[in-house]
Formats: sequence, C-alpha cells, structure tokens
Amino acid sequence: MQKVSHELGLPIGCKAKLGLIVLQSDETIEYEFWEFISGLNLALHVSRISSDANVSEDGLMAMKKKLTTAASLFPEKLRFDAVGYACTSASSVIGSDIVAKMIKKGCSAVQVCNPMSSLIEACKYKKVNDLLFLTPYVPDVSKILIEEVHSHGINTSVTGTFNEESEQNVARIKPDSIIQAVSELYSGQPAIFISCTNLQTLSIIEEIEKKFDCVCFSSNQVLIWNMLRLANVEHSLIGFGKLLSDI
Repeated sequence: MQKVSHELGLPIGCKAKLGLIVLQSDETIEYEFWEFISGLNLALHVSRISSDANVSEDGLMAMKKKLTTAASLFPEKLRFDAVGYACTSASSVIGSDIVAKMIKKGCSAVQVCNPMSSLIEACKYKKVNDLLFLTPYVPDVSKILIEEVHSHGINTSVTGTFNEESEQNVARIKPDSIIQAVSELYSGQPAIFISCTNLQTLSIIEEIEKKFDCVCFSSNQVLIWNMLRLANVEHSLIGFGKLLSDI
C-alpha cells in the first residue's frame, strides 16, 4: 500500500467545544440540541450514561457514581468550554455541585452545568420569581425538583405532572398534550417551566409564549442557553423562545 501525504488543520467547532452527557433512556435531547446550535460552528461531543427505564429517586441517585466514567468517554485531550449533564431530576437528587465535581474528574471542563442549575440562572436573568412548574415525573421525584427551586427563592404557585414513570413513554408524550396541560394549569404566572430533557418541547415554546404572554422555559432550552453563556458564545437564536433570542 502506497503512503500518501496529508496535512493537519483545525478541528471542528472552532467557536467553542461543548460536551453533553445524555441518559441512556433519553431519545429527545440530541435532536433538539442540534436544532438549537446548527450553523453556530460549535463542536458538540456526546457521551451516554446508563440509566433506568423507569424514573425513581434511587435510580437517579445511582447515576452519581457513573458520572466520572461517562465523562471519561469523551475524546481524550479535549478541553471543553462547557459540559452539560442532561438530566433535570438527577441533578436535583444528586446536587449540582457534586455533579460538577464528578464530571470534572473524568474530563477537562472549564464549566459544568445541568438543566436545574440552568433554570435557576435563567430565572435570575429574566427576573422570574414564580413559575408554573410542569413535570412528567411521579410525585415524589417532582417534589424534589420543586423543593430545589424553592431553595433558590423561586415560587411555584402552580404545579402539575403527567405522573409518567416510563422514560420511553415520556419521550412520546405529544407536544399538543403539553400545551393542553399548560392551558389547564396556567393562572397568570410570569413564566412556565416544562421539566425533563426527554419531553418534546422545542416546537411549542414560542407557541406557549404567544398564547399566554409569558416566558416559557424547558429543560433542553435552559441547558443550551446556559452552556452557550458559559462558553461565551454570543448568538441570537430565533424561534426557540424569549430566553434564547436574548443571547
């Protein structure tokens, strides 16, 4: 076999390098993330972490000891501007500080965030102190998230849940069902939060904002917003809600 010459150039994603740790059971976030960042000249590297098919507090906590291994599966020697752990509920159960510590043991990351820590930052940015809080989770898991939000001085005057234990079913909840749930629950809150990276929310954020004249947050939306912010990527992303259009 004849050897041929080659030249080395720049790696993909010159503007920033992002890492995303996705649950084994998540079928939604990668699609939505690529919709968010397409054309931004960013590198997005994805690793998976094993997770239970059904959501429970014990199953969420079990991911704590797997985070470092998941982070170590990113390409070696890369230095990430931001790494996101894509699980709203597990971030609340484990704790954001512990999540960041475990991930940084496995990879070189300047910043680490998750949907819950990103929601808190988004509320500060938009000066939101009250939420309609909608989750797909069973009540005991939903309660943990709501208590986390309250600990940061944010009220949840209305809460609701689809009470769905199966992750596979969560990924298949119709966007129209989410809109209907919000319609049944909404009573004038300044913002709505639709929790869970596995819910299909990308296509309905702006529709909800226009219908109820409020701010609408979703787990995937606040996570990519915060990762771009932490990575110092300035860009106005139109079509995904008021939060991202302000970047």
